[in-house]
Amino acid sequence: MWLSNKIGLHKLIDVIDPDTRRPKSYRQWRRHVQTCQLEDNWNGHQASHVLEEVYGRECTWISRDTAKRLVRIFKNIPDEVVYMLRQTPLQATFKPDSYKIHIDEHTENIVRCEGNTHSLRLMKKDAVGKLASTNTLIPAAGESLRDIAEWCPREEDTRYMGQYVKTFPLPEGWKVDDTGVRLDRLSIKQRTALLADRKMKPPAARLKWESKYLAVELRALGMELPWNKIWTLKSFYATKRDQFTWLRFMHRNLYTVGHRNDLDDTSCRACTAKENQMHLVECPVIRREFWDEVFNLLSLLGFNDPSQEHKVFLLTLGCVVDEQHSVIKVITQEMAGIMYIAWRCLYAEIVASRVDQRPIKLAHAYKRTVQMCISRLKAYGETWLAWVNKNRHTSNKSFIPLKKQNRTVIRQNGEGEYVIHAAFFSEMTRLANVTPPHRVMVQQAPIRPPCTHAHPRPINWPAPTSHVGPTTQTHITNFFT
Repeated sequence: MWLSNKIGLHKLIDVIDPDTRRPKSYRQWRRHVQTCQLEDNWNGHQASHVLEEVYGRECTWISRDTAKRLVRIFKNIPDEVVYMLRQTPLQATFKPDSYKIHIDEHTENIVRCEGNTHSLRLMKKDAVGKLASTNTLIPAAGESLRDIAEWCPREEDTRYMGQYVKTFPLPEGWKVDDTGVRLDRLSIKQRTALLADRKMKPPAARLKWESKYLAVELRALGMELPWNKIWTLKSFYATKRDQFTWLRFMHRNLYTVGHRNDLDDTSCRACTAKENQMHLVECPVIRREFWDEVFNLLSLLGFNDPSQEHKVFLLTLGCVVDEQHSVIKVITQEMAGIMYIAWRCLYAEIVASRVDQRPIKLAHAYKRTVQMCISRLKAYGETWLAWVNKNRHTSNKSFIPLKKQNRTVIRQNGEGEYVIHAAFFSEMTRLANVTPPHRVMVQQAPIRPPCTHAHPRPINWPAPTSHVGPTTQTHITNFFT
């Protein structure tokens, strides 16, 4: 009775906002309560009794607490009931420059609300739902208006379908696995992604990293790893093959010989410890002769050098610790390209050292990393230069966007001219005396000569044929004669 007499809620449709056709929010309920002329400081025996029944306690801010209470009450309305309430015909409000449905005795017309003259302009709809204005004006006073359903394939492309309460399906209000979607913008690509997400499971390596390999560091920082960005870490100049080694390491399935029982030597190629995936990061020899050189290159390029205890995040998952904002972030695409190539060259040197049975040469692995970075950046710059030359003097775009020009490792202008960072070439000059490792040729068993005592198989020519009787025309003629 109190909600009916004081708040003005007589029907269930009153909980729906006529403009959004959604259950009213807290702000809308508070404005509604304020229009009911209820005082914020509501005292007296009646107020105490009502507040005790509604809230179970005393309350002085009646408009605020009543709005919160109404939101909690009507939040429990089932979705099916809310959907039926949204389909209930409601008198649409007159808003300038908005489109409505004008209901006449026998016809329904799409109109536009003219704010200057407070009238309705009749609109004409084509076959695809686009509207065109006419010169016909209808007085807005005393007319019946209804909301119109819109279909928006894109933000700037709006189509009009018909009366809101008579249109099915509506573009809004749908969910796919608790994810709100719009039917008009649900493309085939998005549908495929949503269906694929049902079958996708998070990689098992995530639990290993958090509970075992990086547990101490994460517990000390009290931060979480940005897994969604870690799995999507990319580089604009490293190829797919360059990214293969580090991605396998992130997923904890990079091949090492430490788990093999059929090999005599399962130790690291740089030290005497047992080789495993995490040892490639923690090995003191590899850290000193290879990873420290990579960190020095990153410093020469202008990237921030992480602290010693945080370098493990960069080497394993491509993350850096932002102590100012107390969050763990992924590295940039420029840094990611160097790390992808560094992991590829390091793993290639380890495998080659084991296969060729020679000592590992980490200086050559680092030099190969710098060489591949230069070659990949040259290919990237030449690709943009060829694009500019191809599209120049045509109607196509031929100017490189500004966000693609100012890269840390390579700088370009709009015409495609590029300059690679000088730190790469200075490192190549410093490593000029580093030569490739000497490859030991393994003696192979000689090929067995053919047996000299075997007699060759005789060849009969012409080949013998079988006689089957008179099958040719000549033999048949001779048979009858």
